Amino acid sequence: MRKAFKHTGVLMMVAVIGLAVAGAAYALWFEDLHLTATVNTGTFNVDWSCDTQSGDAAADNCTNSAVPVVYTYNCPAGTQGCPADHPQSTLVGSDIPSGKAPACSAAISDQTGPHEANDAADNNLLTLTLGGTSGTGIYPFAGCRFYIDVHSSGSVPAHFERTISCTGPDNTHTCGNDLTLVVSGGQWFGNAANVQGLPDATAACQALLGHFQNSGEVSVNDTPLQLHQSYHLGCVIELTAKESAKEGATYTWTATVQGHQWNEGGNLQ
Repeated sequence: MRKAFKHTGVLMMVAVIGLAVAGAAYALWFEDLHLTATVNTGTFNVDWSCDTQSGDAAADNCTNSAVPVVYTYNCPAGTQGCPADHPQSTLVGSDIPSGKAPACSAAISDQTGPHEANDAADNNLLTLTLGGTSGTGIYPFAGCRFYIDVHSSGSVPAHFERTISCTGPDNTHTCGNDLTLVVSGGQWFGNAANVQGLPDATAACQALLGHFQNSGEVSVNDTPLQLHQSYHLGCVIELTAKESAKEGATYTWTATVQGHQWNEGGNLQ
């Protein structure tokens, strides 16, 4: 009996020691690995703004960015299709005699819609008005120049796809036949001013805003233009009437310039 107790005691001691060893091994081999990922998204924001004639970015009220322009030709009265070899002068702004300057205005506002950015307010609608109630309407060889720019204030670079259309008062009088659109005067501003290797600014303006087609209707293009944060592309838009323009009529030119993050679309750089 004593011997049996002795063996039982030994077994209990072995069991206790085994449990202690197992607990120590468990504590020694247990370890947690932790991972925390913090995801911060960038911002995407492209807007219009107005420039002054000197090329400096102006306030968005566009007060000094719309200027009347008149081309004069030394042609005999009643001549149709004034020849290009006749002397020509260009009258701009205050150079135009009183009462003969077309009315020109520009305004920037916020347009909301399914394809607008997710920031609270955007300067994404640029409205250019030629003629109208407050002044002389445009007439052959007369129109308006607009000094505008497009810029990116978001952290994610943007590239652009544009769709341009223009409608005239009827099937005979189209924009391509009756109006002249010239996009010129490109300049880089902001952080882009000292960057080497950027595309020619005027060519970038023309790619962005396009031109009237011979048919006077729709032009679609995926442009190679890319804007980084605080890059400003200044452009000059000039619209004038040709001799064929219809009197007392309305022509509507619409350009939709859709910005995408730089890695979406066809022209990736």
